[in-house]
Amino acid sequence: MKIGVLGGSFDPVHRGHLLLARKAQKKLALDRILFIPAYQNPLKSTLPADIRHRFVMLALALRKEDTFFLSDFELQHPGKSYTYDTLVHLHKIFPGGKFYLLAGTDNLSQFKRWHRFQELEKLCQIVLISRGKRSAEQYPVLPFSCPVSSTQIRKKLKNGEPVTRMVPAETLKYIKKNGLYI
Repeated sequence: MKIGVLGGSFDPVHRGHLLLARKAQKKLALDRILFIPAYQNPLKSTLPADIRHRFVMLALALRKEDTFFLSDFELQHPGKSYTYDTLVHLHKIFPGGKFYLLAGTDNLSQFKRWHRFQELEKLCQIVLISRGKRSAEQYPVLPFSCPVSSTQIRKKLKNGEPVTRMVPAETLKYIKKNGLYI
C-alpha cells in the first residue's frame, strides 16, 4: 500500500491542503493520504490553536474524502511532535506500507534540524511540494501553486475579512462557532 503522509499545524486547514493532497495522490498513485496534525511543531516557538480545535476542523474538512484519513497519533502524545516517531508508529500499523512524506519546499532549509533526520529518510520517500519558491534536486518535487496559507487566513479572520473561498465551508462554520482566530 502506498500511503501519503501530510503533517502540519493545519492552523487552520484550508482548501490548498486538500488540493495538494489530491494532486500528490494522483501523481504518485497513492492509495491513501494520512493527515496528521502536529501537537506542537518543535521548530516553531508559537503555539497554534488548541489541538482539539485543529483536529475537529480537519475531520470536518476530510469528511467527504474517501481516501483521506485523519490520524490522532500526535494528539495522544502532548508536547513536541516528531515526524520520525510518527513514521515509526505508522510502520507498525501498516507493515509493508510504502510511505511518502509530503512536505512543502519551505521546509527544505529546516530538514537538517528535524529530529533524527537521517533515519527519517530511511522510513519514507520525501516528496517536496513546490509553491513556486524553490526546488530541491535531492528530492522529487511536485509543482503546485497555492496562493493561500494558514497564516494569511488567520490574519484575515482577525481583521474580519472574508475567507469563504479559502477554507472548507464546514471548517469555517466551526471556526466562527468557536470564535477562533479573532
